[in-house]
Order: sequence, then structure tokens, then C-alpha cells
Amino acid sequence: MRKHRWVDKVTEFARKYVEGQEQSQEVKVALIDDGVSPNEELRGKIHSLGWPRQNPTDLTYPWYRSITGHGTEMARLIRMLCPQVKLYVAKISQWSHEGSRPEALAQFSTASTAAEAVAWAIEQKVDIISMSWNLIRTPENKDAIKRLDLEIQKASNQGIIMFCAAADQSLYGGRSELYPVCSDTEKIFAVGSADPHGAASAFVNPQEVEYLFPGESINISTIKEIKGSSVATALATGFAALILWCFGEQRGGRGMDKVRDPKVMRKIFDNLKVEKFVDATILLGSGKRIKGVKEVVDQCRNWIKA
Repeated sequence: MRKHRWVDKVTEFARKYVEGQEQSQEVKVALIDDGVSPNEELRGKIHSLGWPRQNPTDLTYPWYRSITGHGTEMARLIRMLCPQVKLYVAKISQWSHEGSRPEALAQFSTASTAAEAVAWAIEQKVDIISMSWNLIRTPENKDAIKRLDLEIQKASNQGIIMFCAAADQSLYGGRSELYPVCSDTEKIFAVGSADPHGAASAFVNPQEVEYLFPGESINISTIKEIKGSSVATALATGFAALILWCFGEQRGGRGMDKVRDPKVMRKIFDNLKVEKFVDATILLGSGKRIKGVKEVVDQCRNWIKA
């Protein structure tokens, strides 16, 4: 199995300093996807009340079951980078069975449910919202997309850090009809997939993304294939959660408050960018060296003050 330098460095840091710190403050992450199927790896990491609440007569699968496996894989990736995370799972119910995801992207009901999911995440007072998907705006769903955009604005106004996936469509087409990647806010992070060398993946238009994170050759999946900007978005979410945790561990709740802000997180990411690739080794240590939590926090604070 081929190693991935970026992933290896972040997971090594997480195992050394974060894993097993059960008394530390957890980072609250809303994962909006097709649900999450709990397993041993995610034990204790999923908030007990996800969305939507399930009624006995409902015919759709509940939020705690991901038929395609996509949401579960996103949860695993986030937890892998930040073991001290609490996942608040919101399910877009239209993605309820194998193969249903692509054709649901332009439906009114999908956009409407996505808007409700973001509203629920705001109510939970989460630190981060992760959205490894995009919806297509059409004449039929434009009103629902407008509501989604309004909810994203509300989350932005409350300082919630939001990540969304870029469209994996290379140079064909633009982002003008895709949401939430083109929502009217500078506080949402548009993430694209990078290859193992840090360059934009062949299926990503680098002009349409703000940040690149690993999206290929991750080699941790239990399903047939896992790659693309959705993977990169989950890793961006996990890395941001890790930074929040470091501040909370080193400086308490008030310390986490200082970095729980999209503008602050963007400043940290910008100092880690090589081209558009966010190189975690700049912050966590290169080669065999692993920096400590205090060293990481001090470095981030210097960037924030600059």
C-alpha cells in the first residue's frame, strides 16, 4: 500500500497528541451527507440526535444509515484527522439508495432538505459544517436553492466555518449553477482534490477552487473507490477541527474561541498554501519531526497576528 505523506503526517500527529484525550474539549462538526452508519471506529463520535428525526412510519432510511457508504467514509476521514470530534449528522434524505445521488442533485426536494439541514446545524451551535457535495440550480429548484443560500448566509454570520466540495468536472462548465460552492459569501471554503504531489487532480479546474487538499491515493477506504473533491473536503474539515482542538487543548475554551472564525482559519490556511495546496507539514513538521501542540498553536498565533 502506497503511503501518502500529507495524510501520514497529520494522522501521526493525531495519534501522538489527540487520540485518547477523553477529557479534552470536542470539536462539533456537522456532516451533511447521505447519513452515517455507526461502526467501531466511530463509536462515541456521533451525536445521539441526528437530523431528521425518524418516525416509525417513515419509509426512508434514517440518518444513522448510509446506503451508498459516502457519508460514513466522510465521517471516517474527519475522525481520522481529529479523533476528538463530535459529529452532528444531517441526512439529505433523497440520497437514500444506491445510485440515487447523481439524479437527485437538481431536484427541488434535495435543495429544500439541504437548506433545512444547514438550519439544523446552526441550531446545534456547531463549529464547522462539512458539505462534500454540490447541487445544480435549475428553474424548478431555484426557490429552494435561494433558501439554502440564505441559511448558508446565516451560518456565515454566526461565524461557523463551512467547507464544500468543488465540482469534479475539470475545465468543462463553470461553478455558476452549483451550490453551495457559489453561495454569496466569502466565508465558505471551496475545496478541490489534489494528487499525491499537491497538484490539482486532472478532474478539477484549479481556477474554480480556493484550496486543494489530498483527494487521491488515500488508501483507507472500505468501499470500492474513494477519491475526489468530496474526500478533499472531508480532510479539510478534519484538519480545521484538529487546529481548533489544539487551541482548545493548549488554551482552553477561550483559546478555541479565538480561532473559531472563518477569517482566522482562512489566514492559517493561506500561510500553509503552496500554490493552492494546503501543506500540513509546514505546520506539523517535516521529515521525521513532529511538532508539539504548543508549537503548533504558537505558530498559528503568529500568523493570525501578522
